[in-house]
Amino acid sequence: MQSQGRHIRIAAKLSTIVAIAMTLGSCVQLPWSELESEPNGLPGTPGLEGLPTDDPAATRAYIARLSFSGPAKRSAVNCHTSGIVNIDIYPEARSHLVDSYWASRRGRIVARLVNAGTATCHDLHLAPGDTAYWWMGPNRGHPLTTDFWRIPSSGQITHLAGTGPTLHHSYYPRTSPDARISESPMHWPGDDDGEAEPLWFGHNSTWIACLGGCCESTALAD
Repeated sequence: MQSQGRHIRIAAKLSTIVAIAMTLGSCVQLPWSELESEPNGLPGTPGLEGLPTDDPAATRAYIARLSFSGPAKRSAVNCHTSGIVNIDIYPEARSHLVDSYWASRRGRIVARLVNAGTATCHDLHLAPGDTAYWWMGPNRGHPLTTDFWRIPSSGQITHLAGTGPTLHHSYYPRTSPDARISESPMHWPGDDDGEAEPLWFGHNSTWIACLGGCCESTALAD
């Protein structure tokens, strides 16, 4: 009887330990590699399967789920033939939490742009008052690029402009969304001390706050 009682007590203790472990396990965040099948469960702006033109209806439904924050981040963009044009940028409210690795596996629309100037910005193909969406993801043979798309509520979705490779810089966690288009690079590639080669960047590079730092592109490519 004594032995049987000891076995019962041991079994009860084991059951308690298992129950505690299961409770704790439910609170532990899995490594991102284990969440690969559900990237939209990660923090930040949810992903979009494929390019915006692949499934227009799904793209419009996706945009309807996003929240773009204000006030606008205004960029004075050198639009070549039309000179300097003010472009208002409204980052997606969770864009600063996007990880560059997940963006390279599934694209994100991370901001909305409006031409707030009085002239057409030919670099971005935006007439005064026109709206575009800033998309970041794998495209044109690069693991991560920035592209701009016209996505009307109905009709054809159009690619407006894109960049060369987009690089991730690790600085510090971002506490709020931010995005810019700049004629000069915001950060140097390669390291954080300002001494790295600046020639990776060119005219009208793009910069957006992302998880742990920023993602900055080379110049507009088309």
